[in-house]
This record gives sequence, C-alpha cells and structure tokens, in this order.
Amino acid sequence: MTILGKKQMSEEDIKLNFITPAIQRGWKGHITMETRITDGRINIRGNIVVRSKPKLIFHIF
Repeated sequence: MTILGKKQMSEEDIKLNFITPAIQRGWKGHITMETRITDGRINIRGNIVVRSKPKLIFHIF
C-alpha cells in the first residue's frame, strides 16, 4: 500500500487518517458523519421558487 503525502490526499482521506483518530482519542461516545446525496427538491409555486432541505446519509462509527 502506498502512503500518499498530505497534498495528494483528498479531504476525506485527511479526515479519516488524521482528524477522526484525534477526535476518537478524546471523544466519549460516537461520531456521526454525514454525506449529502441531493441538493434538495426544487419547489415552484407561481413565481416563487424554494429549494427544500438536502437528503443526507449518516455514517455512525
């Protein structure tokens, strides 16, 4: 397995390898991570356009 430098890692890689372990060492409980899977439904009523809340997936570990 090749170890990447920090500049070659994605944001998720850095979070997984550096931030999450640091939080877990001092955290009492579980960590919830969320991923947005949609931008939210676009609702149109006459001349008014409103976007609803995005749909999220929660990862608990």
